[in-house]
Amino acid sequence: MAAILAIASSYKGHIIDSSVVAIGEVGLTGEIRTVTAINQRLAEVRRLGFERCIMPVQDKEKLIRPEGLKLTMVKTIKDAFLAAQI
Repeated sequence: MAAILAIASSYKGHIIDSSVVAIGEVGLTGEIRTVTAINQRLAEVRRLGFERCIMPVQDKEKLIRPEGLKLTMVKTIKDAFLAAQI
């Protein structure tokens, strides 16, 4: 998803804030798929100083939200474009 957001932002001439990170796989129909080890990825994202994460919809009961990291969950690449303000 991060690569697609980068390409779209370049095409539109829009800069995505450097405090935003994107995690997830994009299917052929535009759906955003979950990834493995999401809690470890989120902990690393926060440790690296990111403040916001655009990610696939997850089971919220199993999700560990790092303090100071805002999570924006999306179902499709269109939702991700809106979340990244592209």
